[in-house]
Amino acid sequence: MPPITLDKAAISSLKSYRIASNLDYAYLALKFDKDPANSTQVIDTNQFQMDWGITNTDLLRYLQNLESRKAIKISPSQLTVNWGQNESTTMTQQEVLSMKKDGLINSTTYVYYALLLTKGAGLQQIVNPTTYAANPWMIEPSTLMQELTNISGRTNDDKSPVMTLGLTSISIIWLI
Repeated sequence: MPPITLDKAAISSLKSYRIASNLDYAYLALKFDKDPANSTQVIDTNQFQMDWGITNTDLLRYLQNLESRKAIKISPSQLTVNWGQNESTTMTQQEVLSMKKDGLINSTTYVYYALLLTKGAGLQQIVNPTTYAANPWMIEPSTLMQELTNISGRTNDDKSPVMTLGLTSISIIWLI
């Protein structure tokens, strides 16, 4: 039996006709763009969004899903967090660290405050996952990326997003 070959139009039609889920569509789009001779793939997220219509936040969510299924490994990369409002806190770093140690806050809340306490003035923050892996935060890059995705899906009281994520590129290693 000959192999089945899908071109970009065929992959897009699978999504249009709801034959493939959004995750399936993202997987096929990633595979379509992958160099078959290389297990590492660097994705220009802006170009990927233009070519396939998958936003940065959705792409990161799909990549994390594929990573949890052991299909890929995400290599941490720098990203931009665009805060929806000029949020601030009166909590200190020590209070947040203590609350996490005592189990009073979950991982999502911990990452939220770790970012908030290091964001500085303005609505845009550059986040390097390896920075948060060190003292005092000790947040694994994969956990940070997962929680950033969780937080970016939340909204403020006025229904505006708490944050949006800006990626310029992300590297993945294909395991299958």
